[in-house]
Amino acid sequence: MAIEFRCPQCSALLRTPDESVGKKAKCPQCGTIAEIPARSEPPTGSVAVPASLGEPLPSAAASDNPFGDQAPRGAAPPYLQTEAENPYASPASHEAVFGNQPFGQSEMQHGRIQFDELLSRTWQIFSANFGPCALVGLVIIAILIGVQIVSMGMGFAAQASGEPVIVIAFQFFNQLISFLLQTWVSLGIAYFGLKLARTGRAEISDFFAVGPFYLRGLGMTFLIALLAGGVILICLLPALGILLAQGGPSGVEDNPVPIIVAGVLGVLAAIGLASWITLRLYLGFPFVLDRNMGVFEALRNSDTYMSGNKLIMFAVLLIVGLASGLFTCVTCYVGIILVYPFGGILTAVAYLMATGQLRVPAKGM
Repeated sequence: MAIEFRCPQCSALLRTPDESVGKKAKCPQCGTIAEIPARSEPPTGSVAVPASLGEPLPSAAASDNPFGDQAPRGAAPPYLQTEAENPYASPASHEAVFGNQPFGQSEMQHGRIQFDELLSRTWQIFSANFGPCALVGLVIIAILIGVQIVSMGMGFAAQASGEPVIVIAFQFFNQLISFLLQTWVSLGIAYFGLKLARTGRAEISDFFAVGPFYLRGLGMTFLIALLAGGVILICLLPALGILLAQGGPSGVEDNPVPIIVAGVLGVLAAIGLASWITLRLYLGFPFVLDRNMGVFEALRNSDTYMSGNKLIMFAVLLIVGLASGLFTCVTCYVGIILVYPFGGILTAVAYLMATGQLRVPAKGM
């Protein structure tokens, strides 16, 4: 049996185990802390949402959490619950299947990404799972360093051969391996972050569990790179035309102003348009991982749900990028171990916000 009662602040219907009588519970919607009554209030048709006891973080001690390990696998942590979710429902109505099936079962609706809320939720999840995040970051760095060492050795061997064909073949092979590896890392960290944001827990094995989605990830990465590369090329065509019109580098030396102006404007336009395309397709990976969508369907949905959210997301990514770069430099590049998992959680929380699966309390509640 479970005790159901209403939050005295927002009237949300909450649910706790019967052994939690007399303890304090925190409403996941408005944050109000109330004492759990001895018996349930009469239901009025609303879906009960599990209240969090004590700190609403997954790191809370088991003795302070009357739910223990009885919460169903895949249920979102209390601070990510919505009124429509019921983690105690039967498997037929609420599943969390990992692998090649979607584990996002909540209904999606267009939501707004809030700057402060996105950073706050991301930091909350990250700090509560610092150990697993540091471990997966360490694994990523170890893989990247190992591949780089092997690549350097092969590069020296190719140069020592003195054969241009071998050198060119190595460069192509090196770029291909880099592309394949970076796609796997991006998918793995996105999956890791999404599972943390949804369930409050993740394991290092989750980073390697993206095999069923890998081909779609490759296709999506290639398509986005192709679009961005095409835009950059188009933006730089005027500068190339001026270069050819002036007779090549020798003509530019006599009158460098036109090529400089065209080059600067082309680079700025390329950066702006490439960033705009990337932001529109920013949620592609989460839609593939969470909803098991195909490449084009995921990109269409990303474009739809990023509508109205691109500017905020640009500001967030700019600040996080600058802070991550500074942190990495200050820590002599050791801090990059934490940058990868933080970025994965950030993307996951942004996805849940943009699709209306993460309830954000109204200001002042």
